[in-house]
Amino acid sequence: MSRTAWAGSSDSLIPVGCGALPALFASGELTLAYVVRIIRGRLSGSGVREILVNQVSSLVGRARGRQHQWEVANFKKSSQLREHAESQLGIDVMIPVIEKDLWCLDQVIDSVKRFVRHPIGRVFIVAPASVESKLSHLDVDFVFEEDLMPETESFSYQVGAADRRGWLRQQLMKLNLQVLTERPCLVIDADTVFVSPISYESNGLITHLVSDERHLPYRQAYRRLVGVLPVSRMSFVAHGMLFEPEKLISLQERLEHKTGSTWANAIISATDRTVLSGFSEYETYGNFVRVVEPGKYASQYWWNLALPRAKGIGLNDLINAHGGRYYTVSRHSHAQA
Repeated sequence: MSRTAWAGSSDSLIPVGCGALPALFASGELTLAYVVRIIRGRLSGSGVREILVNQVSSLVGRARGRQHQWEVANFKKSSQLREHAESQLGIDVMIPVIEKDLWCLDQVIDSVKRFVRHPIGRVFIVAPASVESKLSHLDVDFVFEEDLMPETESFSYQVGAADRRGWLRQQLMKLNLQVLTERPCLVIDADTVFVSPISYESNGLITHLVSDERHLPYRQAYRRLVGVLPVSRMSFVAHGMLFEPEKLISLQERLEHKTGSTWANAIISATDRTVLSGFSEYETYGNFVRVVEPGKYASQYWWNLALPRAKGIGLNDLINAHGGRYYTVSRHSHAQA
């Protein structure tokens, strides 16, 4: 009889040696009696292996979920919200914007200038040409989406009634920001404001915020692109990230060398376009740079609060209500009150 059982998740099925089975039995969900029934042939026929695979696969999936929750809880305890010192690292800022984000853009920019503790150079607003005239009152650099979008083959990304091409295109633009600046660039989602001081560099280490996110398609896309599993157990999907242009170039070169395609087309091909969110620029970049230069980066829990969109609430209201307890507040359109 083979000494290898099979375990897996929506990722894949992987062989698990018998040495791993005690941990599976310990939960009580995969019982010795169940396996004995299989050995004695009471569950005979071609479906036996499939039954065992499904049982172990389900158990492993639940165990991974519990493990992730435990890791997040412990990381939060060791990563309390703290007062950040002023960093001397000069940065630029990029905010991708579409029409529905304009109502809170002034607050986002104001919050960056008040709470991001870096010398800030240029603020780039990346948006469709149709919104340029509505931003004339802002002291920003307007960038047309078409000028930042890398060249790609035509592609479709339709999930039910949702056309997700624009969502994926925006991620490709973020990963192409080295055409705008040679300085580290903080990319902030346009529905997120800062309510407490924060810096993204300390003692020579770049800080990336990490979240509670656990979305397997992001990790699967990274594996297809880079060829290895993500190195971080935590997620970098935290509504913003400090990108270093030279690291973006390294990432692009790695993807092109591995796939033989342009980096942007490689990402499109690796994206699971059967789900609404099949790729993450933050997840991909955060894991990649920790392989390229592992000693340069630190992680900090994101301390973000998600609220419904309510247009009567100003930045000072958010600061008074949530400052000192969260770094950022996000007001997503899908959570609109």
